[in-house]
Amino acid sequence: MTRQTDSAAEVTAAQVARLAGVGRAAVSNWRRRHTDFPEPVGGTPASPTFRLTDVESWLRATGKLNALAAEDRLWQELRALTDERRLVDTLADLAAFLAFLQDKPARWRPLARGTDTDLAGRLPDAVAFWAESVGMPGGRAFAAGLQPGQVPFWRSVADAAGTQGPEIVFEELHGRYVDSAGRSTGVTPSTSPR
Repeated sequence: MTRQTDSAAEVTAAQVARLAGVGRAAVSNWRRRHTDFPEPVGGTPASPTFRLTDVESWLRATGKLNALAAEDRLWQELRALTDERRLVDTLADLAAFLAFLQDKPARWRPLARGTDTDLAGRLPDAVAFWAESVGMPGGRAFAAGLQPGQVPFWRSVADAAGTQGPEIVFEELHGRYVDSAGRSTGVTPSTSPR
């Protein structure tokens, strides 16, 4: 079976800079000086986003790509999988899926051998049923179903969990969510009355 990568994942100029290990000004410079730099696919004119696979290809071709950590790729794919409002629900599904992988590896293996279309049809029910049977929150949004195009992300999560362990994968992605939510909402420090 041929594995697909999620071509919908997008990155900002700051994230491109992180991938290349340079400052954001270098990315702005590359956009001006290199006509083959990937075109924006989203965002705003002031803060464009670029398709992750296009950026990786360009960075690799120009010798500027740092090794992309599995966690970086998973985070970008997770962000592409859902919108900001549903990100916390998707993290709950992620927790349920990782716990399912840890608790039922023999159930996952035959599912994983199926096509993306088959897995999209069978995985949500398997995870939701398991989560309900153990009283675990999460997995509810899974019950609404997956599209075959979303399956490569879940396969990548399973691969990362097999290599690093489910807890580490969840902690890494949850930590990135907390960091991004803190930046987007802003945190006002509390003051003590005097």
